Amino acid sequence: MKIIAAFLVSLSFIALSGCNGDQPVEPIRVFPDAPEPTPFTRAYSMTEAPDGIRVFVQEEGDQTLMYFVEREGAGWSEPAEVDLPHRGMLTGPHFSRFDDAFYFSSNAAYPGREGASDLNIWRAVYLGQGRFDEAEPLPMPQVNTGANEIGTATTEDGLLLFVTNHSRSGSGGYDVMQARLNSEGEWASETMPEGFNDRLSDDHIAMDPLGRWVIFYSHRQPKFGGVDLWISERDSEGSWQTPINLGSFINTSAIEFGAGLSWDNETFFFSRDGALFEVPIAAVLSAERTVASD
Repeated sequence: MKIIAAFLVSLSFIALSGCNGDQPVEPIRVFPDAPEPTPFTRAYSMTEAPDGIRVFVQEEGDQTLMYFVEREGAGWSEPAEVDLPHRGMLTGPHFSRFDDAFYFSSNAAYPGREGASDLNIWRAVYLGQGRFDEAEPLPMPQVNTGANEIGTATTEDGLLLFVTNHSRSGSGGYDVMQARLNSEGEWASETMPEGFNDRLSDDHIAMDPLGRWVIFYSHRQPKFGGVDLWISERDSEGSWQTPINLGSFINTSAIEFGAGLSWDNETFFFSRDGALFEVPIAAVLSAERTVASD
């Protein structure tokens, strides 16, 4: 199939259904027959729709686009390009449970700012089988700004996490922020707690639909490779805790990034050096975490 173009940390997560037995479950390639990616053809941020369609991001030189695949026997169909507005950049795919919409980031012209080229967060109702209704951007400046907003994840009760490099995020690089619709039906954004974001880059977020944890990539130390996947959980009062490296079960000397989840919340997707992998999320949450040294 061709795609276009030591110390152990114990977390308090409850392992989800789907991971049993004593043998460890290892990540496997989503597209085992695909050619090896290059730095110009990396795939990442796979997610899944309610009807089982999978959407992922694919770099093609100076373009970043989105494709979808559907089941064909034991494998997957040839990727088809997602038809959503853009000017060469589509990223951050996410199927939302709280409003049945598809969220994504695009450099399409923002209404009233046609000359700008920044990335903004958009949403479109999902029609099924890889089709979408007319897309609209989230409001500015409550969520979108003149900087880049490049990824989202939502919970069932309407918490929205997104990534931005706007100075309001606080750390100076690409940071995660959070937002909710207020009583007037308008988005209200706020920064994450101190220590959540790193000064360089935190991106490609995947969040538990119940809001118990979020996984994202970060350059921070200690790490195994150039970029590792990290996890933060929320305490009983709803506050995000300091992120922890996912450990050697997922992270290697390669580059791990592009977190995503299946619709049933049982399968975790990520990219390793630009190749898409999948593994039961229960195995990720319950694995012992051998953490790299500084």
